[in-house]
Amino acid sequence: MIVAAMALLATASGSAEVRLPAILSDGVVLQQHRPIELWGWADAGEVVAARIGERSGRTQTDPDGNWRITLEALPAGGPYELEVTGGASTVRVADVLVGEVWLGSGQSNMAKPVSSAADAEREIATAHYPEIRMFTVANAAVPEPGTDVVGQWRAAVPDHVGTLSAVGYYFSRHLHAELGVPVGFVHSSWGGTPAEAWTRRSAFVKPVLAPRLARETEILNSVVDERALFDETLGRFEAGDEVSPAELVGTWDALITFGQQEIQLAIEIAMDGEALLATFDSFGGEVTVPVDISGASVSWMFPGKPDERRIRTAYGSRMLSGHMAMSQFEYPVRASQRDSDTQAPRLVGVPVSRRIGHLFNGMIDPLTRFPIRGVVWYQGEANANPEQAPLYADLFATLIEDWRLAWGRPLPFYFVQLANFRERESEPPLESPWAEVRDAQRRTLALPNTAMAVAIDIGEADDIHPKNKQEVGRRLALAALARQYERAAEYSGPLYRRATFAGAEVEIAFDHATGLATADGAEVTGFALAGTDRKFVWANARIEGERVIVWSDAVPAPQSVRYGWGDNPATNLMNQAGLPASPFRTDRW
Repeated sequence: MIVAAMALLATASGSAEVRLPAILSDGVVLQQHRPIELWGWADAGEVVAARIGERSGRTQTDPDGNWRITLEALPAGGPYELEVTGGASTVRVADVLVGEVWLGSGQSNMAKPVSSAADAEREIATAHYPEIRMFTVANAAVPEPGTDVVGQWRAAVPDHVGTLSAVGYYFSRHLHAELGVPVGFVHSSWGGTPAEAWTRRSAFVKPVLAPRLARETEILNSVVDERALFDETLGRFEAGDEVSPAELVGTWDALITFGQQEIQLAIEIAMDGEALLATFDSFGGEVTVPVDISGASVSWMFPGKPDERRIRTAYGSRMLSGHMAMSQFEYPVRASQRDSDTQAPRLVGVPVSRRIGHLFNGMIDPLTRFPIRGVVWYQGEANANPEQAPLYADLFATLIEDWRLAWGRPLPFYFVQLANFRERESEPPLESPWAEVRDAQRRTLALPNTAMAVAIDIGEADDIHPKNKQEVGRRLALAALARQYERAAEYSGPLYRRATFAGAEVEIAFDHATGLATADGAEVTGFALAGTDRKFVWANARIEGERVIVWSDAVPAPQSVRYGWGDNPATNLMNQAGLPASPFRTDRW
């Protein structure tokens, strides 16, 4: 439809202008030593020519107006000007640099800006890195593969750095300091989103994932029009009526009170998989909630004017956008048991940002022609629940393989293991979805060209968005420097290799365990043992070289050992590089 509209425009005005995707815009950083991929749109059959420095090429658009030119690679440097000509139009892209390019994705901990991270005021004031550039992709969830994204390149300087991804900036800053070349970081994340939304539907053919796709398909095939149902529901009541949530079948949870042009409706705020409900007066226009929702997914019901409504939090005011207002009524519905068992299941919305493949389609697929060195990833919180956590190991591995297929090469994929969060457990828990996702991330290291930044020591019990993004970025950069740029330095904390059960003791062997020690110089903490009864108790542990010996008088014949298992475990094992050991378990209970 877009191509057809362009063709009509060309017929009316003589010729359509040659166009480039948003990623190829002023300030772009191109991957060094890699063929330069240029693409875009013009009239069907148009001759398009491109030039950057001494590299040039030309092609002709296909019948749909698409064109693509590949130029010879450039070494690090710049600035250059990229010139693309098609017919009577010319596009010039200024201030082009060549260096190292990485893509960062995930959910809100990748999205959190420098302004919300630790020591923000000083970090912003001292950010003078014009050769570090970040392209931030606007949120877009669509059912079919997209052709372009919305975004622009910004340099890491005081005027802009506060709005940039903190993890992306600190990762890029370490690379820039070590490599001495420009660094481009393409940031494409969305808070509160599950891994399946970032994975193409075609990847869900695996038997373990197929039921997840079938369930969503079933939901989408049984959709009713929420807006029509909402209007129909309201039509049954008159001013002055009090309406209970049970009467609003098919709508969002809401208590609607009619009278004097006042309607009270609910907002559902998805905070990394945990919903917070709050109400607001549709004509008063404000709601106060006690948490930072700057990276949250916000949904609301009333089909009025969104520019009159704000969400006020202790962290500032956030406008409800028109996109949120209108797209709400396009959501499908699914069964929910929020009502009593005596009533039929309620129908509530399913946000498009959580549907399989929708974020890949809108925010990743349009970038797959753009050459990058690799991917850094910070996600998992939205999948850390009893229903989804057991599937995460298969899902995450599938996501990585799918992205590599989309780019056509085995991209390096480096990710952050979930940080410690919530209240610390007094006794070893048998089950913890948060810990289960961490263990799934650790097991994903079996895939080639992967690495993991452990964050079990830098989380915050009362904040799902820990402030120390500097260390997260540094640990990701250590992996990139060692694995991609062959810097001789340790990049990982100790990783579980094997357990040897011998009587009452268990010997744990680790990789990356040179100089194994405790962070605080105290006894080793964080280990738990269980026997055949599967009841875990805290265990004693001692370091012997690159091994740890674990035992407990309460478990004379241990069958399983766990380390750092829980939402917010007390752990202190590290190597001589000061990098913490990853949590693990030897069982699959």
